[in-house]
Amino acid sequence: MTDEMRHLRQMIEEDFLQWADAAFSCDSSGLPSGESKLNSTLERKKLFDEFMEQFPHARKYVTSTSFGKRMKHYCRYKGLHFNPNKPNEEGIDFFAFRKKNPGGLFDGEADKTRGKEYWTIANNSWK
Repeated sequence: MTDEMRHLRQMIEEDFLQWADAAFSCDSSGLPSGESKLNSTLERKKLFDEFMEQFPHARKYVTSTSFGKRMKHYCRYKGLHFNPNKPNEEGIDFFAFRKKNPGGLFDGEADKTRGKEYWTIANNSWK
């Protein structure tokens, strides 16, 4: 494990890693498995509430803001894309980005509608 990967894992912390691994699981072919939330658009608050329900002691150290940071770190750690349904900060969409950066990880802008924020955590099979 590289120093960067070790650092990302420390920033994510074990409770979040355990929850996210279960929430965004995929099979050996890279397709979402079982009840996986991978490649789906989900309400951020519902994800936060699910995490807190499973790890109530985390309320002491995980805020809504730090939850978002952990999710982005988790995406980098696991090689997943964040909000591929939105353009990135340069205005480039996911598919154009992937064409120019075949192995790169996409980080799309915020997806906010009617006062709610949504996240799409995706792997390369996202369409």
